Amino acid sequence: MIILTCVAFGLWAWCRRNGNKDEPPVCPGSLPLIGHAHLFYGDSVQLWNTFKEMCKEGFKAGGVISVSIGPRTIYVISDPEDFLTVANTCLEKDSYYEFAKAWLGESLVTGTVPIWKYHRKLLNPAFSQVVLDSFLDVFNKQARRLAKDLEKEVGKGSFDHWVYTRHNALETICLTAFGVDLTDKAMQNSQYLNAIEQIFTVIVERFQKLWLHNNFIYSWSSLRKKQDGYLKILHNMSETILNKRKADYLNNPKKVEKVQGLKFKPFMDLLLELAIDEGAFNDREIREHVDAIIVAGHDTTASVLVYNMLLVGTYPHVQERIFEE
Repeated sequence: MIILTCVAFGLWAWCRRNGNKDEPPVCPGSLPLIGHAHLFYGDSVQLWNTFKEMCKEGFKAGGVISVSIGPRTIYVISDPEDFLTVANTCLEKDSYYEFAKAWLGESLVTGTVPIWKYHRKLLNPAFSQVVLDSFLDVFNKQARRLAKDLEKEVGKGSFDHWVYTRHNALETICLTAFGVDLTDKAMQNSQYLNAIEQIFTVIVERFQKLWLHNNFIYSWSSLRKKQDGYLKILHNMSETILNKRKADYLNNPKKVEKVQGLKFKPFMDLLLELAIDEGAFNDREIREHVDAIIVAGHDTTASVLVYNMLLVGTYPHVQERIFEE
């Protein structure tokens, strides 16, 4: 009976999806009932190739195609302008973002629309160009530090730049956004960065295994136990940063007054001011925002640095012009 119900529901969803003339073209490879779910199984290389092929199909189809995972329809948008329109219109996060909530809670990355709007408005001054410009000396020092680290690999052949860029980016985001110096804590940083990579792996694996989408089943899985172990490391880092900066905020009133006189404030200063002086955030919410800013601030920067170096290295004449400049 259960099987018949599932089959009937799957056929209904399939007919509904394919009967809508306004739907964009369907990505090739769909199977009855499960749709494209089978394409997402495999290791990270397989997953990457799947996404690449879907993007290619999207370009061929004019910028957007539909992909189904069971009864759910997902739209793959290849055109940047179309994506911007959708991103500015659809603020509600997809339910798949729930997989990251144990880590990032109701932060700007995973929060519901009402919370996102309220917190984004409060924190907006921390993302201004004025704040970024105030950290140019830090950016310059960290750039020289990265160059010195990469110098160790000169003459040794090819190597993975990611090892260096992610450490440097983590140090930079902690120095600028939180005012915490982690440049002398290599072992602690490595443990934290490894935990981030592993928690992403856990989230992807849960996405790939449809039965683990159910919270009850997932709570009894070995993957959940792995997740809890990595979360302990990640939350310990953010709580350490929070406790240190909170103590600094309370114990250095003169410094606080100086910061409060600025129209635009660094992220952590603004968070603490809103939390302590105005009661806008509790400690859990601060920790969630710290977790989100760490991962959003270092992972993206580290990846872009690697891609930039790869691209520049592919064109020696451009590399030479940059060196001369």
